[in-house]
Amino acid sequence: MEGKKKSKKVALALSTGGARGLSFIGVIEELETQGFEISSIAGCSIGALIGAAYATGRLAICKQVLCGLTRGKLLSLVDLSLRRNGGLIKGVRIMDLLERHIPPAQIEDLPIPFTVVATDITHGQEYLFDKGDLHEAIRASIAMPGVFEPVHRENRVLIDGGLINPLPLDRVKRGENDLLFGVIAGASDTKNNRSATESIRSILTKSSTLMVQRLISYSVEKQQPDLVIPVPGSRYGVMQFDKAAQIIELGRETAREYLRQL
Repeated sequence: MEGKKKSKKVALALSTGGARGLSFIGVIEELETQGFEISSIAGCSIGALIGAAYATGRLAICKQVLCGLTRGKLLSLVDLSLRRNGGLIKGVRIMDLLERHIPPAQIEDLPIPFTVVATDITHGQEYLFDKGDLHEAIRASIAMPGVFEPVHRENRVLIDGGLINPLPLDRVKRGENDLLFGVIAGASDTKNNRSATESIRSILTKSSTLMVQRLISYSVEKQQPDLVIPVPGSRYGVMQFDKAAQIIELGRETAREYLRQL
């Protein structure tokens, strides 16, 4: 049946997910391979980091750096905090690495609209960066509670955006004809949940994942995106940044599978 040609412009929402969010690189690469144009991005936590790499034109460079991370290099980035300041890691070394590969920028000056989601723990609400310092926005959004020191901005304490809006479909600046895509890193995969007994670590991880997945489900139900790409979370852990190449390829394969739906 003849019909209106479907737009190839995509407003893209990237979820939280730790190391599993490296799959976003593979998803973005597959979108471009299939001729889609990313017109805007909103992201939280690792989604904010990968979104910033794309929005600044540094995705390929960041991919190269991430694929070169070993366990030893990851350990060298851990700068323990001796202060009682809400986190075990200061995050200075991580930001130094980031700033070497993603240039300083004002968010409003980027070539595509970009929104970073953080959580204002002081006032118990979402906090949006759609202008201002890009590096500050990323640092706030990746501040996992208890792990990284939070960011203090005016009278606010800002932490991981995934706590309040783990798939920010409602924060992309979508054009009239843009498709809306959401990518979930670490989507539930019940086929691989075979363990009859659980460790304390496993219970804590799965409890957190369950809460995030429920919030994502609400977001998807409300926003009705044109496509959701759920990258399975059972193969890799949230801290396995040394598996970057494999996680990126998983993202590419998953995107290819789900794009067939269009």
